[in-house]
Amino acid sequence: MPLPRLLPLLLALAACATPAPPPAAPEAVATAASAPAAAGDPLPPLALAPRARWTRIRIDPRSGIAAAYRASPVLPGPDGTQRRWIVANLAEPIRLPETGGRAASAAFLADYRCDRHAWQPIEILWFARRDAQAEVLRERPRDGAERRVQEGTLIDVFLDAACGSRAQPR
Repeated sequence: MPLPRLLPLLLALAACATPAPPPAAPEAVATAASAPAAAGDPLPPLALAPRARWTRIRIDPRSGIAAAYRASPVLPGPDGTQRRWIVANLAEPIRLPETGGRAASAAFLADYRCDRHAWQPIEILWFARRDAQAEVLRERPRDGAERRVQEGTLIDVFLDAACGSRAQPR
């Protein structure tokens, strides 16, 4: 997927955005980012794993993503979901209209339903640098609805990676 088509897809994942807190030390951001558990959420917060433990995801270089990673262990939910962080380094930095800044990478926390080929985004973090460094924006979807995933899309690649396929050794 060319970069011009990638931006609307990524920005459409979450409709509500808030500016990030002041940046922490670079390594601290990548290892400490975690989504707080929402009211009624049966799963505890899940943090990004340290960079050395990320697993690369096979991705089409034409997608607008330079590299993607499974960036946390999977946290299985009682309803069959697989909660996981996915980090994507963008091929080219994009402008973030909410802040006027630019992002070179993004981290997606979502519950993936492997059996139904669906996902429910929980949080998207945008970073000024690759590998989830220097957070600049945090977004949460407003509706919290589960979304069906179409075959062959970028989200399909992330779903496959969250469910255990498409991973390759670093």
